[in-house]
Amino acid sequence: MFGYFDVCWQAREKAFFRELKTPIRAITFAMKKLAVFAVVLTAVIVGVAVWYSPLAFSGASRYENNEAAGVIDGLYPEDATVRADYIGSEADMYAALDKMLAKPVFSAYSGGTLIVYAYSPRVCGFRTLGTGERYNVMAAYKNGTYALGTPVLEGSY
Repeated sequence: MFGYFDVCWQAREKAFFRELKTPIRAITFAMKKLAVFAVVLTAVIVGVAVWYSPLAFSGASRYENNEAAGVIDGLYPEDATVRADYIGSEADMYAALDKMLAKPVFSAYSGGTLIVYAYSPRVCGFRTLGTGERYNVMAAYKNGTYALGTPVLEGSY
């Protein structure tokens, strides 16, 4: 007689735990989806920040009132004036502008220095030339060195 009740009890116990596992599996699955979402969201946020800080991680300097105010060790705020100096040719300068997706809008020579004003969608904010064209990247080349600055090039060049 106990054998019949044992079988019934075991069947009920199995059914109970089977029903209990279903919500736990659903919760576990939802937690996995939430974790994946958090990782993807973090990657997107970091990607956007790096995208809009094209001179980040390049040893660029931050400028305030036309004087160096420190080295940019990573990402920088959109209103920061940032400058990076490089050794290279005029072609290297234009290649660097291309990497930033900057399209030259105006260029001029002043005292033997080529100055290029360019606009890049990767740089927040902009300034306006007297012709009404927007720029947010400045580059200067002279004697085998060039400098890139966002939104303007500060310091001597």
